[in-house]
Formats: sequence, structure tokens, C-alpha cells
Amino acid sequence: MIKHREIKFTGVFLTLGMLLSGFVIAQEQKISLLEESTPKGEREAIVYYQVSDDELTTGIGFRVHFSSGKVNVLEVESYLELSNVGIDIMADTQDLDQDPNTDFYINAAWVDLNGEWPLATTMPVKLYSFTFDALTVPASELFTISQSSTPVGFDFVSAITNK
Repeated sequence: MIKHREIKFTGVFLTLGMLLSGFVIAQEQKISLLEESTPKGEREAIVYYQVSDDELTTGIGFRVHFSSGKVNVLEVESYLELSNVGIDIMADTQDLDQDPNTDFYINAAWVDLNGEWPLATTMPVKLYSFTFDALTVPASELFTISQSSTPVGFDFVSAITNK
């Protein structure tokens, strides 16, 4: 009878441990947009990537949305070429961020089928930057960020920081 209780008791802890492990340790991929000023006095946004525990992944895809009535993107410059599959400005005809005030977005993605992205890079990783003309309002009022793809087991998080 005592051995039966020990097995049952151990089984409860094993089951509880397995259930909690999936909920307690959540991995996150974070995209941050930081507004800065260029030496020429232009407004610039730099897009950074960070992942929980600096873990390598299969990549990420995301969009930076904006309103063409408020923002004119002048130039996009890629910093991390490794596994980059493209950075393009596109019309938001499907309202992917569910914000009727935005009508364009910068679409960007990086893919590594071996799950080794971004290899040999320290976090946070500078992915790309863009210069823009806009009303004199903070970047957090001009841009939103949405995900297009993330690896299984990772949550998507975004943040916009004004200068």
C-alpha cells in the first residue's frame, strides 16, 4: 500500500511538472523600432531584433505599418543580410494590422531552415533602418508593427520607442 501511494504521488508531480513547463517558459521574439535623428537632421527609425535567451531560430517575418498621408519613407537600408529574403514597401490592401488609418507597410523577413538564425550575432540585432519625412509627432503615433511569421513555440512582441 505504501509503494502504491509513492508511485501515485510521484506521478502527480511528474504530470504537474510537464504541464507547467509549457506555460512557465515562454520564448519571445521581440521587434523594436527606435527613432533617432541622422546627422543631416532627418528622422530615422532603426529596427532591432531580440529573442529570449539569445536562442537561434528559423527566422522571423514582420511588418512596420504607416499612413502614407502622414509618413513618407525615403530610404530603407538593410543591415543584416544573412538569411534575408526581402525588405519591401507594400500597400496594405488587406488591412493586416487591422488599423484603417494605415495604408502601407515595410515587409521584412529572414529565414534559416537549419534553425541557426541569427548566427554569430550579439543581441539585440540591428535588422534595418529607414529614413522618413513625417509630421512632428512621435514615432509611436506614426507606426505599428505586426507579425507575418514566427517559429513554432515563440510569441511575437513589439515595441516602438520615441527619440
